[in-house]
Amino acid sequence: MAKPLARKFDTCPMLARGDWGVGSVQNRGLTHAMSAGQNPTGFHGPRTAGWLVFMNGCHRGEDIRLPDGETVLGSSWEADAVITGVGIGSKHAFIRMGIGEASICPSAGSRVVKINNVVISGPHSCEDGALITIGEMHCILRFAEKMPRGYEAPESAKPLSMPNQAMRSETVCGWLVLNRGASMGQDYRIINGRFRIGSDPGLEATIPDGHLSKHALTFAVTTKECKVEWIMEGHKLYINGVEAAVNAVLNDSDAVSIDHLEGYIKWFRS
Repeated sequence: MAKPLARKFDTCPMLARGDWGVGSVQNRGLTHAMSAGQNPTGFHGPRTAGWLVFMNGCHRGEDIRLPDGETVLGSSWEADAVITGVGIGSKHAFIRMGIGEASICPSAGSRVVKINNVVISGPHSCEDGALITIGEMHCILRFAEKMPRGYEAPESAKPLSMPNQAMRSETVCGWLVLNRGASMGQDYRIINGRFRIGSDPGLEATIPDGHLSKHALTFAVTTKECKVEWIMEGHKLYINGVEAAVNAVLNDSDAVSIDHLEGYIKWFRS
């Protein structure tokens, strides 16, 4: 099989700036792969196939976007996704994503990789919600695949041991994945607090679309739920084909549309 073209992503913005949790979403961003911020002016990369959400260490509460194909995880600047943590090798592991499937492989026998607390020594398939341990870093794998209505994210295994750490105020709660338009395949991280959607730069989800108002709607997000807080007059939001009103709750894999934009919600539960 021909080797896919190399993809180069911006490295972890916190690592590049020596920032271990100081600052806000606006000035440091919260994404490893593809951009240093949440809001690219246009999306021309591979579609999102899944995410790794970290449970401990300096990346706790963050996610790494995983595109289709192979992603190199490690501490080296040459890795596709730079991870900083105890026991992380320069090119520690390779994770391969497809449609509703994933596998991970340590780069060498000395590299510690576990799936649901079990050490692996070669390529091994991973299920949605699997606990993956890389060195001493624990993360949860989530697939971006849209699931049928009523689907509930699987409960993840718990690490055998993990030091107590204060959770960051910015915590990944889920993602909005677009499946139509110029940003098709792009995901926008949903963190706790207000999640504003519109075309104006600086929002939590800036979508470059001439038909979208500067600030079209707002979700109120907690670690337990995502709720519609506000819809601008003149816009209509549909959830699973039904017009939504303020206080409507969005669930995992719910289809959402506003005007001609379409996407779906992926909810994270650890």
